[in-house]
Amino acid sequence: METECPRAPKIGIPQNNPMTMEKKTVRREDESILIEAQIDSNNILIANWMGVNVPLEEVKMGCALLMEVFDKHGCRLLYNDNRQVSGSWDDSNEWLAEVFFPEAISKGLRRMAHVLSDDLFTELSAEFMAENLETVAASPDVFQVRLFRDGNEALQWLRRQAV
Repeated sequence: METECPRAPKIGIPQNNPMTMEKKTVRREDESILIEAQIDSNNILIANWMGVNVPLEEVKMGCALLMEVFDKHGCRLLYNDNRQVSGSWDDSNEWLAEVFFPEAISKGLRRMAHVLSDDLFTELSAEFMAENLETVAASPDVFQVRLFRDGNEALQWLRRQAV
């Protein structure tokens, strides 16, 4: 599994990126947004996470939404944006590696572009996640994750994987 973390300015998903699924949102008990998900015209699942020190139970809630989309739409590519997350979520990494990703891969997920937060602890959690995921797939042909600082670069990489 490869990880890539170029040091480029952060640029979000282009506003003119056409979406084919209405935005789905998971909210916390206080009504703040945890995750928003949409599918773009290339059948890329776009997931935007938000929060501070996101606990395991909230990660599970967000991942349930992603699994629902995998079930319904069969997306092979995931754009996982953490730029609005701060703090550590290391306590979720074991569950992600042992439960969520194996199930997502069994449903067809093949590539994930993870867009990093500027927050050091969030970035370290993402790097830890990428290391844990090296044991999930038998080979890079089955599943790859790459880390990016630039949202456009992440999206371009995923689009190249779609061909």
